[in-house]
Amino acid sequence: MFDAFSASPTLSGERVSVESSLAMADVFAAVNLICEEVSKLPLKVYRDLSLSPDNPQTGIEEQNQHRAWRMLHDLPNPYTPSHRFWSTLASHLLLWGNGFIEKLRDVDGLVVELRLVHPSRVDVLFNEEAGLKAYRITRMSGTQEPLMGDDRILHVFGVSCDGIFGLSPIQQSREALGIVKARERFEGEMYSGHPYASGVIQHPNKLGTDAPKRIRENWRVIYGRGSRDRGGVAVLEEGATYQSISAPLADMQYVENSQLSKTQIANIFKLPPTYIGGSLGDSMTYQTVEANRIWLASQTIAPLVNNIAQYVSHDSSIFPFPSWYCAFDLSESTQGDSKTRAEVWQLYKDMGVVDATLIAEREGLPPPPKPKPKPVPPALLAAAQPPSAGNGTIPSVVPGA
Repeated sequence: MFDAFSASPTLSGERVSVESSLAMADVFAAVNLICEEVSKLPLKVYRDLSLSPDNPQTGIEEQNQHRAWRMLHDLPNPYTPSHRFWSTLASHLLLWGNGFIEKLRDVDGLVVELRLVHPSRVDVLFNEEAGLKAYRITRMSGTQEPLMGDDRILHVFGVSCDGIFGLSPIQQSREALGIVKARERFEGEMYSGHPYASGVIQHPNKLGTDAPKRIRENWRVIYGRGSRDRGGVAVLEEGATYQSISAPLADMQYVENSQLSKTQIANIFKLPPTYIGGSLGDSMTYQTVEANRIWLASQTIAPLVNNIAQYVSHDSSIFPFPSWYCAFDLSESTQGDSKTRAEVWQLYKDMGVVDATLIAEREGLPPPPKPKPKPVPPALLAAAQPPSAGNGTIPSVVPGA
């Protein structure tokens, strides 16, 4: 039955599925870290003015008055805020390689609500002749919905071999994850079975046949595992001594194997290994930390969120006109330290593409004070006054004079 549901054992003997992989602490840590980074990024609506036939201007404008802004940026549905909605969709892509969004419409046929559908409850059917996809959804109650088309379901997928269905990173890495799972099981059984001697009791005299067994049992009952006196002060008689033996973890290379597993899992999710305790093979320096942060933003987060935004932007039921689209704001995650940001902003300001007000808005600073008007010299002020006729009145001007 397991083999029929694509849960056949790996070469290590362990069965690996998406659900069971989340029981591995490093897999959960990697997915959780990436999804929380995605939740920090707002999804905004923009307009490309160059694609609008009725607008002679060019450039990109943020459009918070668009009807889809609140749905994408604030609240896709009444029970899921946007930051958790998009981070959950990211987790579906990281684990299953596919994400499904159900589009609900109002009486006018406009999409007003988005709902996530769990990938395990969706079957994708493809009509090769018509070039159309259909989706069969099984609800949580067990009822099966009639086939739905792209007008009802938005299918987002990652790396694919056929351009129709995405590949699951977990299923494609089953053998590597099976080794990790087998190592964790072996290590747990080692701790549970206690397969090594915890210590040696040395006696200066020769003991009888039953004496060693009796001493060992008495010691285990009083000071062994499960005893309330474990870790207390031991009292030995007749010159006997006790020598503790530590667990041979270094000999079994548990630490090295654990770091190797962490590094492999980080590579699956394109994550810097040090973020989940893996190793890059060098010591951590400021350059390494800064490089890891750039790596996370540019190689891990940006491709993931750009993929989501591309699918949403090209959905004609959400954006029927090509001049409108959506994109995640990556400025917070890709910006450098405060000194670097100040230098970049100053460069943009010198170029004349930004002003102090925009810089303060992007950096979360209070708006700059308005410049005070410069005082006008009295001589210039008097020269600007109109001439008088001598009695304080302004002389009239006769037309044609």
